[in-house]
Amino acid sequence: MYDHIFSLYRSKKILGGVKIDKNARTPRTPKRFSKHLMQDILLQNDVVKETLPETEKLSEKSLWSMLYKHQEIILKKENYGKGIGMLKVKVLEEGNYEVHIEDEKKIITQKTELNSYVMNITNGEDYLVQQFVALAKINDSPFDIRVIVQRKFGTNKWIVTGKYAKVSQQDYFKTNLAAGGSVLPVDEAIRLSSVDDNIDISTLLSQIDEVSLEATKQACSTETFKDWLIWGMDVGIENNGKLVFFEANEVPGYKGFKNLPDLTMRKRIRKIKAYNLKMKNKKKG
Repeated sequence: MYDHIFSLYRSKKILGGVKIDKNARTPRTPKRFSKHLMQDILLQNDVVKETLPETEKLSEKSLWSMLYKHQEIILKKENYGKGIGMLKVKVLEEGNYEVHIEDEKKIITQKTELNSYVMNITNGEDYLVQQFVALAKINDSPFDIRVIVQRKFGTNKWIVTGKYAKVSQQDYFKTNLAAGGSVLPVDEAIRLSSVDDNIDISTLLSQIDEVSLEATKQACSTETFKDWLIWGMDVGIENNGKLVFFEANEVPGYKGFKNLPDLTMRKRIRKIKAYNLKMKNKKKG
């Protein structure tokens, strides 16, 4: 019934070109800190808390309670990034369900069928079910913002050293570069997008920086991350200008900066990383 799309989902094509073992369930990408535990940490911060979409660990109960509550949900792996294994489920007006994986959509008519479908796709791995948030779009493609936050070794001063907009590939709902997303300067992306024209862009950029810095400080207040030097924050924007904080990435990628016309931010990030490496090695030696 759904063998074709399931096989595509498990293929190299659907996984955005990430190399996988034929006998492995999970692509070769570094395992990350639990996204669910991270959300529990961030919920303790009043600024960040207001921007977090509702998220639960996936179970049959949470799948249906979240789906009926929000009508549209995201399922994503708890311990892996790059959008790998992510799918969207939507309740349709006719009482049917739409499942969206990469650029493929499938209509499912029965609750039992959807339940079996989801459990087969997730295949016993740890997943989260998250409230879907309709992001602002550029030419019908949603976008969000990757924000890099750093501090220099030996200091406690965190600064935003760069950010760029990630725009989804056509017909995709996720913006990850590994899934074919593209890169734009943030101010340009906002201007081109469906964000309300009456919203001041400079104010919006300041708010993005603020929530990213607050998330960083909250994460680093824990024993696990007290010595961390760099973070990558993913922040979305709704049409009305409301921010949505999706994830705090403790081992962030920043390759998107090399695709910007101005490489200043990339150079700044790399310079601080090089300095931190030098100082850590000096301390060891």
